[in-house]
Amino acid sequence: MVISAIKNYIVNQEEEELSSVLEALMALPIDKQNIHGFEVAMDTVYLEMRKIMTSKQKLRGPGNIDNQGLLGVVTRMRDDKLERIMKSVKSQATRDTLINDGVPLEFVNKYYPLLDVSEGHAEDTLEDDLLDVANYSIICLMVLRGIWGLPTQETSF
Repeated sequence: MVISAIKNYIVNQEEEELSSVLEALMALPIDKQNIHGFEVAMDTVYLEMRKIMTSKQKLRGPGNIDNQGLLGVVTRMRDDKLERIMKSVKSQATRDTLINDGVPLEFVNKYYPLLDVSEGHAEDTLEDDLLDVANYSIICLMVLRGIWGLPTQETSF
């Protein structure tokens, strides 16, 4: 995976399409076949977390965290993100039980849809919410260490 990203960087750098190996890594599609070890699996998730958090930081800036403080961030994790994660996991467990018990899929989908469209965050998947919680944890560490709110910048290796 890393070698593919470096080759992609070298080829595209000449065309000024990629500014760093990190950007090349982040441009690679996530493919289970490319993941052959624990460290590569971790790096894949870390890069996805970084991409999400960096894009949100560039879009929104540090103000929302500055206004909420550490307590606000932790409260949001608990009351918003973790609640949605719990609801998703419980719903999936219910669906699995019903399907395993032979309940027709049409019935399961009608009464236990995969995404709850009545919620304001129907587009968020369980993975989205889990990545958000992980990023909120990083934000909390940055606030505790006094390094939250630094300007975003392009990173190159």
